[in-house]
Amino acid sequence: MTTQGRLARGVACGAIVALGVVLRLRFVDLPLSRDEGEYAYVAQLLLHGISPYAEAYTLRWPGIYVGYALIEAVFGQTHTAVHLGLIVLNALTVAAVYALARRLAGDVAALSAALAYVVLSLTANFNGFAAYTEHFVVALAVPGLVALHEALVSRRPAWAALGGTLLAGAMLMKQSGVVFLVFGLAWLLLATVEERRPWLAGIGACALGAAAPLVLTAGILVATGVFGRFWLWTMQYGTAYVSLDVPAPSSSLLWGVQAAAPLYGLAGFAALSALWDLQSRRAVAVALPLFGAAALGSAAGFYFRPQYFLLLTPPVAVLAGVGAVAVTRPLRRNTARAAVAVALVAACVASALWLQREFFFRMDPRLLARAAYEYNPFP
Repeated sequence: MTTQGRLARGVACGAIVALGVVLRLRFVDLPLSRDEGEYAYVAQLLLHGISPYAEAYTLRWPGIYVGYALIEAVFGQTHTAVHLGLIVLNALTVAAVYALARRLAGDVAALSAALAYVVLSLTANFNGFAAYTEHFVVALAVPGLVALHEALVSRRPAWAALGGTLLAGAMLMKQSGVVFLVFGLAWLLLATVEERRPWLAGIGACALGAAAPLVLTAGILVATGVFGRFWLWTMQYGTAYVSLDVPAPSSSLLWGVQAAAPLYGLAGFAALSALWDLQSRRAVAVALPLFGAAALGSAAGFYFRPQYFLLLTPPVAVLAGVGAVAVTRPLRRNTARAAVAVALVAACVASALWLQREFFFRMDPRLLARAAYEYNPFP
């Protein structure tokens, strides 16, 4: 690609990231939800030198508190600061989705996927406007998968180790993030088994890279004297929590899909196009199992909170990008295919924005909080 082409690609990606920032700015003054308040409070204790699980007991793993502590250290210890941090985190994830889709399916699919993710990750029915753990999980998992792709292409164990470290970091943000680490290891194994010789050096490097943050975290918890409490609350209590009576599945998934139905339709078309289109097949062979892994993560314990479905949004965005390219494949000219594909996704995004116009453009943040959280007194 020429320098001019790379510049145009960079400008387009930057514009998509900027769109995500603009759409999220109106939510910075949203009152903290229950979970956000917990994360912010434990992070505040952490900034005062008090270890997690020492004075506040929680079933979450410690990564989310470190993430919140970084946000509070940079932006301040307010609800506005938390949501400013989420804007930065989401912008980085948009760029990571672009990078992953580009490696799997090319530039046009990448721009389409990034644009789709901007709206999918902000879906009202998935509580995408709040800084839930799922945003932090995917912010580490997607770059981790990009690193693993680089490892497979270059055969450099250092990339595999970096990917493992990032994927383990996603798991430290929330236990359900383990599905991305398992997917990453399986991807390395299966991609090299096809060559009749498993890449043991890369798989081992990924495993060692994943072990490093986990061992370091355990060591810190032991050194601060809270490992026993950590095990009690996150493992024993966590196991008991997910074994309680199973509630009815959340209707948020259906509503969330309906709110961005054309994008999910493109993702579904991508899966079908793999039956006859070789270029789609290569991307779908990665993105569709990734969706399956994310679905397992969102259904962990068979508790279906609305924000759990945010784990699905990166693979759906990638599949939507692949679908947009597949739809336009019959067009002969490359420039026409690119323009039509991006325009198609832009139309789908515009449709999602229109269907959720009250949420995106009109509703007062406090009324939005009341609508989202009903009788919880967060405002």
